[in-house]
Amino acid sequence: MSGGIYLVTTKALGEDIRPVKIGRAVDVASRVRTLQTGCPYPLVLESVLPMSPAHAGVLEPAIHRHLAPHRLRGEWFHFCDEVQGLWDQLVIERVLQRRPFEYPDSSYPDDYLARLCLLHTSACRA
Repeated sequence: MSGGIYLVTTKALGEDIRPVKIGRAVDVASRVRTLQTGCPYPLVLESVLPMSPAHAGVLEPAIHRHLAPHRLRGEWFHFCDEVQGLWDQLVIERVLQRRPFEYPDSSYPDDYLARLCLLHTSACRA
């Protein structure tokens, strides 16, 4: 499996709180196995956005900043409509590009995420 930014979920706490981890790795499969070793609940790799380590290193922290109100701890977030909406928009961008993910201006990932959220206003902060 290639590297990039990944989304991992678990239903460990029931339906009301569904933790989701958004992280980056060069080898996503290996990273998920490592996470599973330290987690007593089954983890599910929901999706991967393939991209270069350089792009992932800039975009992943911007995603974390954008989703900060939903942070449970560290890189774990509550899997709510806003988290789902932002991830969906990132996946749509990936599909439209038909190649490893690149965003237009690596200097401004926060602005890029804000523009994506305008496309999905019901679930994202404008």
